[in-house]
Amino acid sequence: GSSPSDPRPPPPISYSCPPTPGSSLNDKRGDFDLYLDDCETNDGLSLDELRAAPYDAMAPFDVGKARMRPWILRRFAPYLESGDSIYESACGQGLNLLLTAEVLREAGVHDITVYGNDYLESSVRIAERVWDAAEEEGVARKGRFCVGDSADLSHVPSDSFDLVFTGYVAPLFDPLNLLPESAEGIKEKVYNSYRLCLSSDPSELRLRDLEQSRQEVWFARWVSEMIRVAKPGGVVCAEMNAESLCRSGGDFGGVDKEWWNEDTAEEYGWDVDPSSIVMEDVLSMPGWPGDRYHVAMRKRS
Repeated sequence: GSSPSDPRPPPPISYSCPPTPGSSLNDKRGDFDLYLDDCETNDGLSLDELRAAPYDAMAPFDVGKARMRPWILRRFAPYLESGDSIYESACGQGLNLLLTAEVLREAGVHDITVYGNDYLESSVRIAERVWDAAEEEGVARKGRFCVGDSADLSHVPSDSFDLVFTGYVAPLFDPLNLLPESAEGIKEKVYNSYRLCLSSDPSELRLRDLEQSRQEVWFARWVSEMIRVAKPGGVVCAEMNAESLCRSGGDFGGVDKEWWNEDTAEEYGWDVDPSSIVMEDVLSMPGWPGDRYHVAMRKRS
């Protein structure tokens, strides 16, 4: 917020960050190493340097922005007005939020205020710095960034934001904890789950189904929280989703496209219009994972 020495007005939506964020179900040994390494690489870089560097350990910022622009123009911009507030769950270092705000500004949506959370303190620290600089550039107003679990945003008030989205629902690796705690590598965990897809053993097929069920409950918790903090009539989106391991065959895991339906919305009590659920395949570009998809929906008015 603002202080006596800070000329900026306070953000339009005010709340406090959780003093001691709880631990997340997907916080296991080695699962965040990729993001932590990326934070270590980017710590101390200027905003211009960050725009020139790979973000989320993948393609450069301008490549990501070009890839996301059509989606943002179709699914975000028509439903937003200048002065609105947007929230990114699991915002990482704030760069996906930055490219989103830049595309919105280029589309004529000005003076938005941005908010977000991430589970990693090192990511939030960079996001704070990114958005101090982006606000000075006039990209958008900086709201509040908190360290917090995207499956529990209880510190964020309900019915608050015109757009709520996540750039990626980080899946559960080894959802049933079948591997010992000493297992560190994501590849080992993904392979151990994927091999169940190839099995003909009935007991392993039951484990396969139980793992996917646990994954779906995890995704539903993220989405439930995003829907809760969106305003009535607001847009809620999950970007860069992978399908299930058995369907994708080489990604990190996720939920199949047909999972996003009226039955799922009813099962988890999502206050959305089922007819508003739309999906788009992610544009294929070098340096980014293929075979992913975005999903958008509208909270009931």
